Amino acid sequence: MAADDVPMLLFHTALTVIDYHREPSGAARSFYVLDTHSALEAARAFATSAL
Repeated sequence: MAADDVPMLLFHTALTVIDYHREPSGAARSFYVLDTHSALEAARAFATSAL
């Protein structure tokens, strides 16, 4: 991949899970990156269907 092919901006769709049964205060969180997109429109479309 050439340097010109690399997008300047990346958009990540992320999911944060708070397990209140394991940690009642909500301090323990799990963070997952579900997907990465180079276009905002694609990231929004994915987030709408995935979340």
